[in-house]
Amino acid sequence: MFLMIGACIRISAQTIPSFPEPISKLADVKHKEGKSGVHVGPGSSITIISGQGTPATINVLAFSRDGKLLAAGKDFGRVVVWDIPDRKVLSAVDTGEGIVTAVAISGDGRWLATAGQGDNFRAKLWHLPDGKLARTYDYFQGFLHSLAFGPDGNWMIAWSNDGKTHVLDTTQEKQLLALDGTFSPLLSADGRALMTVGRDEFVVWSTASWTKMRSLPVLRMARSPWLLILKPGHSSLHLQASFV
Repeated sequence: MFLMIGACIRISAQTIPSFPEPISKLADVKHKEGKSGVHVGPGSSITIISGQGTPATINVLAFSRDGKLLAAGKDFGRVVVWDIPDRKVLSAVDTGEGIVTAVAISGDGRWLATAGQGDNFRAKLWHLPDGKLARTYDYFQGFLHSLAFGPDGNWMIAWSNDGKTHVLDTTQEKQLLALDGTFSPLLSADGRALMTVGRDEFVVWSTASWTKMRSLPVLRMARSPWLLILKPGHSSLHLQASFV
């Protein structure tokens, strides 16, 4: 004989409002390459040409600090930068980086940083709006998850898939610092602090001296913390993180 004890929960149906129509839509300019990198023939052969095709998929987006520019990293090394107020393409760059995984725009809107899964994981710095290549950084053993410029644009943060946070000098092709065993770097709004996640602790770094300011323990239940918001104050630190 079995006794089953349960609870009845009444769930009322709720109407979920539909997503509003977009204010406007942004489109890429016509791509110079063919629609496909797959060619059939001669005979029964199939040839796949790497890096050729129509880059329709957007992998990553980044606004400039003032919100006037928007960069989109796409497939086949394609990066497009839109002028939001004028609703037009400011620059379209074929980076040669394969699937683009990270983009960033400097605070003054003069520089675009890109990185992808191709070209040996190199990061590149491009001048805007002409899209000319200015710097190439070859310090990474894995693709980059993210890029972020410092407040004055003289350095930027790069997070590589091999568990390192890199500080790169944008005035020359030079790495200033590499923090091993750090993940999910996040700059504060004023750029004066950088927080990273390690295996056992959150660490706040001063970007003026690149020294450790403070640390907080990582919850043991947190399998993989991703930093969302960092607000350093005079006497406190406000942190929001997502744990997956």
